Amino acid sequence: MNQKSKIYAFEPQPHLNLDSAEVDQMFKYALSDTPSKDTNFFISREHDQTSSLNHRTEMNPSYVKKVESIKVEVSTLDELYQEKKLSLGSKEDLVFLKIDVEGHEGKVLRGASNLLNQYNILGYFEYSFGWLEANEKLQEAFYFLDKLGYACFRITPVGLEHIRFFHKTLETYIYQNIFFARKEFLDSHLESINIPWVFSETELFLI
Repeated sequence: MNQKSKIYAFEPQPHLNLDSAEVDQMFKYALSDTPSKDTNFFISREHDQTSSLNHRTEMNPSYVKKVESIKVEVSTLDELYQEKKLSLGSKEDLVFLKIDVEGHEGKVLRGASNLLNQYNILGYFEYSFGWLEANEKLQEAFYFLDKLGYACFRITPVGLEHIRFFHKTLETYIYQNIFFARKEFLDSHLESINIPWVFSETELFLI
């Protein structure tokens, strides 16, 4: 890890603690687009990675019956940035944002609109059937980021596939990770090749 970097983690589950040697500061909040207190958070002690603000009713019955709910405090990245005085460096420094919150990725992004406007942020979020359970759409996240000046890329085994335009056929709820960065940012950082696509030519950025 770059010794100049700072890592902030957000984890509402009280029984989970991240390695303090790698994380500079950990906050016991769930993240969304609207702050709230005493909100239900659904956890499985057998599968911590599937815990969510949304009740995972479409999971296997053997999983669903073992889910329990706890009360947590929900905040937004914009609010915590102000309240906790998070140090993100200068406006020119890169800020990396990793979002894996089982269907609430779009809400976390919307709750970070000020940060996305102010900083040079890049990162990725998970997209899966958890979005369907949370009544979220990839289209809304794509349009939200596009409006703020960000481009989206599908992470593939051979590189980043640039999603130039959104179409309803992309709303598959099939597990994938979506990388995002300021438009044109990758042009000067990674090698790209043109590949044919169903609607127009796009680039594949080689990592």
